[in-house]
Amino acid sequence: MAPLLEISNLSVRFHSDKAEVFAVNGLDLSLDTGKAIAIVGESGSGKSTVMMAVMRLLQSNASITGQVKLDGTDVLQLPEKAMRRLRGKEMAMVFQNAGSSMNPTKTIGDQMIEPMLFHHMASARDARQVAVKLLHQVGIPDPEERLNNYPFEFSGGQLQRVMIAMALIADPKLLIADEPTTALDVTVQAEVLILLKKLQRERGMGLVFVTHDLAVAAQVADDIYVMYGGFVMERIAASELTTHLVHPYLRGLVQSIPKIDGPRTELPYIPGQPISITGGLPDGCVFASRCDKRFVKCHERPRHISISQQHSVSCWLAEGGVEQA
Repeated sequence: MAPLLEISNLSVRFHSDKAEVFAVNGLDLSLDTGKAIAIVGESGSGKSTVMMAVMRLLQSNASITGQVKLDGTDVLQLPEKAMRRLRGKEMAMVFQNAGSSMNPTKTIGDQMIEPMLFHHMASARDARQVAVKLLHQVGIPDPEERLNNYPFEFSGGQLQRVMIAMALIADPKLLIADEPTTALDVTVQAEVLILLKKLQRERGMGLVFVTHDLAVAAQVADDIYVMYGGFVMERIAASELTTHLVHPYLRGLVQSIPKIDGPRTELPYIPGQPISITGGLPDGCVFASRCDKRFVKCHERPRHISISQQHSVSCWLAEGGVEQA
């Protein structure tokens, strides 16, 4: 069976008068129906740009090459009118800041009903009942009354639940969640993660979860893609996250996760600053300048090497490289 989402050799460049930004570079990604993946990386790694390219929501100064297939259809080749029909109906997105993604002058009910009418899914009366049901499913109390409220009348956690409900209106095959818990406290964050995973399993959707938090990714995803400098450094099953790491960058991320059951010690960290992707890329590995395992071969761009069906890595160490100071 073909993947629900298949991204092949995706590259994204942003152009300006001053310089070109190499935001995403030759990315490959695959997601099966009913499965969840996470894309993890530091700020500026390109993870959100990938998903904005999938949704075709990037600004006009972006150029995109490669393929993005949803159920076999390359969405990068669709005219904008067809793409508008696809958004919401076949794939939907939950954004990081729910409050800024909603119209403050319209009630929640109006904002939920509008897309159903746009996609000719229901009459106004039936659409309201669907909205009530969805708010109930995401845990909003008194959903019939809350439809009449405006966004400012909800807490941050409630707004994020409303945003999830809005994304599910047309029962999409693919749900993209772009750091949806970043602005929430720990308790509410856990509730939203549990809700997302529950809804994904019940509806059989494909889920792409974008985050900078590796621990959160491990809770949600079946597979994890780790990005740095616009490249995928390593793809690994979440179940193997603490046992079969290859890339020094992923090792560093895992080692920097605080542990509540261990001795109180200073957390390890990855030295240096994230690579600049403005103006060009280095000839070799983009992580080499921060890597304590680098050796002579790292001056060349590594190939993406398959280790197993669910595990691949872009690192010369995977080909038996010899560490060198």
